[in-house]
Amino acid sequence: EQSQKDPLPPQEQRAVQLIYEDFAMEGADLNEADKKRYAEINQELSRLYTTFSNNVLAEEENYVVFLNEDQLSGLPDSFVKAAAKAAADRGEEGKYAVLNTRSSMDPFLTYSDNRELRKKVWTNYYSRGDNNDEYDNKDIIKEILKLRDERVELLGFENYAQWRLQNRMAKNPENAMELMEAVWPAALARVEEEVADMQALAKAEGKDITIAPWDYRYYAEKVRQQKYDLESNEVKQYLQLDKLTDALFYTASEVFN
Repeated sequence: EQSQKDPLPPQEQRAVQLIYEDFAMEGADLNEADKKRYAEINQELSRLYTTFSNNVLAEEENYVVFLNEDQLSGLPDSFVKAAAKAAADRGEEGKYAVLNTRSSMDPFLTYSDNRELRKKVWTNYYSRGDNNDEYDNKDIIKEILKLRDERVELLGFENYAQWRLQNRMAKNPENAMELMEAVWPAALARVEEEVADMQALAKAEGKDITIAPWDYRYYAEKVRQQKYDLESNEVKQYLQLDKLTDALFYTASEVFN
């Protein structure tokens, strides 16, 4: 209030405004009854978020695909070594484990020549929390959405998206949707071009298949090699952490002095 009557220097005025908005967005202007309910919702959401994450972690542990040596076709040595260690850590010495995590799933889908195994690994990963078991997240998602809406209604918003976007670049859900709908046709057309290239390559190899989600990374890599003579695995040697860190600081120094 004081800064509205007697404005501060621009940077300080902006800082005060942002801090005030942060407090207001978290319910500081509510009456006591609404503050109490807001706090209860936050507590319940915190519990649900934790349960959600724990369920995903449990599904990652429960769905491990173990391979034999004759199922390693196409996989790079670096992946095979990591998979052997992962299997040994799980008491399966002599086998190779594809874990239900992005860091394991992604390279497996990119390089494995075994289509059925690619389908199994893809299905495991993209159904985490959606297997109708004790770790299923569907009901938890419903509870989270209801509580989010109730919480922002206390603040006078119609829905969670309005609250979330007010201090983001989009400002409101309508702008966000307008951008997505403007981008979507071009993005879809590009994907269709990519899949057409993959389909043509599969046909040239004599494969009688229709490109499916578990084929996408595999054939994208093949198209990349064919069109651009670029193999993703070869690029990794230039992406060591220390070099990336040096590049990050160099860029920050150049941009921000």
